[in-house]
Amino acid sequence: MTGSIDLGRGFGPVHDQGAEPLCAPAVVAGMLWARGIVVCVPCLGDMGALSGNSGGGRTVASCLSAVERSGAPLADGTPDHSAHGRGRAVRLRWTAADGSGWSAGGKLDHIESALRAGHPVALQIGLYGSAVMRSGTGWLGTPEPDEARAGLHAVLCVGILRHGPRSGLIVKNSWGTDWGSDGYGIVSMGVLSLPETGRFVTVTGAHVAHEHPVGPNNST
Repeated sequence: MTGSIDLGRGFGPVHDQGAEPLCAPAVVAGMLWARGIVVCVPCLGDMGALSGNSGGGRTVASCLSAVERSGAPLADGTPDHSAHGRGRAVRLRWTAADGSGWSAGGKLDHIESALRAGHPVALQIGLYGSAVMRSGTGWLGTPEPDEARAGLHAVLCVGILRHGPRSGLIVKNSWGTDWGSDGYGIVSMGVLSLPETGRFVTVTGAHVAHEHPVGPNNST
């Protein structure tokens, strides 16, 4: 397949996660926003924390599983997150693929197939100090040779840019609107060659199932 793809910027407000590990719930919020479901990112992060973890272990898949289990914590524009805890039941259709052992071409083919079907793709990338320091303009490049990875990060891929020297994946990030172009940027194609790049998740359907809240004292 050839040519660029861009699904646009209709994926909700850009979250600024700060020091909090909220990239995964921010990605999920973007996917649900595109389907008319507005969720509270911090509340979703609390719900998606893996068992026995204070919150840092949350993943895109764990956040989606939490929504299926406990409902979506609908945001109402207020800072009182405690009011968002009892979610609305949401029916989801989503797929997940690890992809970490795939070739760079295989990863790109997987992403492109989903994008051409109109679905943005969540993916995991590695964070490297040198690349992050240079990324203010919205370009996340490859690490220096033998550079140690500083961590892992989730982004929402909404397109592929194939023109010019900075071809790559168009992503919505969670580092605030001052990063890149109003919070969107490009992840270098070279990042697809890194083994940690993977954990692809695509939401192909989502809608509020009914108007009753779900939670410990409610059933779906």
